[in-house]
Amino acid sequence: MVDRIHLETEVIYKKTFLEKSIDEIEFSMIEQGISVKDKSKKHMTFDEIINEIFREIEYVLLPERAKTAEAFVKIAIEISETYELDVKIVKHHSHISVNYYFNSTGCMGFLRKVIMFADDIEFFTNTKGYDIVMSIDHYTHAVIRNGKRIKP
Repeated sequence: MVDRIHLETEVIYKKTFLEKSIDEIEFSMIEQGISVKDKSKKHMTFDEIINEIFREIEYVLLPERAKTAEAFVKIAIEISETYELDVKIVKHHSHISVNYYFNSTGCMGFLRKVIMFADDIEFFTNTKGYDIVMSIDHYTHAVIRNGKRIKP
């Protein structure tokens, strides 16, 4: 028989943040005198948006990260093969992303070995038939925008 005391838990801290709907955000903007739908502004094309995002961006190689990037990729592959996790590893201008695809599960402590390399971690839900996609980014280049280092 399982001792009941082991089944009880104690909440140490909890705080819930309510998310606002688009309508609430627009109403708040209107109250502040911010125009929500300015018809006089031209809609930007996809290319114009991309050009604006990447305007004034420089990538500066971080030589000390070459070895850590190799280790990051090697460990990511080992974890994928050992635990049979679907993985996709992508090299970007500034970083390498390891994307693990899996369905809801617990006991994921084995990911610590690869997470220790993380500069950024993103989670996506209900993507490509999986419950969760976890993307772990390791930067190989500094990202500088308008003279300021923004990553890593």
